[in-house]
Amino acid sequence: MGSRPGVVVGAVVVVALPEVLRTVQEYRGLIFALLLIVIILVRPQGVWPARFRPLTLPDLAPEPERRTAEGRLLEITGLSRRFGGVTAVEDLDLTLDAGEVISVIGPNGAGKTTAFNCITGMIVPSTGTVAVNGHDVAGRAPHRVAAAGLARTFQNIRLFDDMTVAENVLIGRFARDRGLLRRLGARDLEAVRRCLDFVGLSDAATRSASALSYGERRRLEIARALAADPAVILLDEPAAGANPTEKQALMGLIAQIRALGIAVVLIEHDVALVMSVSDRVTVLEYGRTIAAGPPADIQEDQRVIAAYLGVPDDPETDLVAEVLG
Repeated sequence: MGSRPGVVVGAVVVVALPEVLRTVQEYRGLIFALLLIVIILVRPQGVWPARFRPLTLPDLAPEPERRTAEGRLLEITGLSRRFGGVTAVEDLDLTLDAGEVISVIGPNGAGKTTAFNCITGMIVPSTGTVAVNGHDVAGRAPHRVAAAGLARTFQNIRLFDDMTVAENVLIGRFARDRGLLRRLGARDLEAVRRCLDFVGLSDAATRSASALSYGERRRLEIARALAADPAVILLDEPAAGANPTEKQALMGLIAQIRALGIAVVLIEHDVALVMSVSDRVTVLEYGRTIAAGPPADIQEDQRVIAAYLGVPDDPETDLVAEVLG
C-alpha cells in the first residue's frame, strides 16, 4: 500500500502467474499458498514496499499551548445501538464541558466500548444525536468525527508498529488535515514534538513504536490523539495492564489534559482511579444508565454496588461499600 511499483508488480503476478502455472493446474493453489507464506516471512512489507523519507523533528521554538473552545463541547442525547434483538446501548445521555472529566463505568458487557464506537463513528448508532462543538456528527465516518474535534484511544492498543514514534503521532495531525502528506510543514513537526513532550516520549521520537514498553505505548496513543488538536478526547481503559506507578502518572496526565481545556471521557475499570480524576460518573448496566452524578454519590449508590458485586442491597455489608470506596 502506497507503493506504485508494488502495485504494478502485484498486478503482474496476479494476472501472469496463473497463466504460467496453467500446465500444473492441480498444484496452482498450493504454489500460490507457498509463495504467499514466503513473501510474508521474507518481505512482510511487500515485494516492493513504499519508501518514505524518515521523519525528523527540527529544533524549533515551541509554540504556546493551544486551549480548546470553552463551554459545551460534547452533547449526547438518546444514543442507542441495537444488534438484531439485542440492545447494546439504550438512550445514553451525556454532556461534557471544557476541561471536564467524565467517566463511564460498568461491569464487563455493559456497553461502554459500544457507546464509544457509536460516538466516534466506528459504529452507526440506531438512534440518537452526538454533537461536538454544536455540530451533529452521529453516523458520520470516523475521520469526519475526528475532524470535528473528537479523538480517541482504544481498549486494545492500535499503533503502527512499523513506524517510528514521531510518525505515529503525525498520523493524528493527518486526522484534522487530509492534505498533510502533500505539504508537511514545520508547524506540524512542532506539534508532534509538543505532543511527545507532553506525554514524556520526546527522547523516543526516532524509535520504532514496536520497541516501546507497554506503558509507553499507552502514552503514545494519547499523544497521537492529542496531535489532532481535539476538543474532546475519549480514553478507553488507558490504565489496563498498568502498574501502580504508571497509573499515578496517568492520573497526572489526565489532569494536564483537562488543564488545556480539553474535555475527557474515560472508560476505566480501576474504580479508585475513576473516583480520583472524575467530575462526574455515569454507570451502565446492560446498556442502560443506572446512575449518574458526582463520584461521592456513585460510591454510595446501592444500584451500582449491586451491579458490580451481584448482591442484593444490604446496608450492613461493609465489604460492598469498601470495594467502591
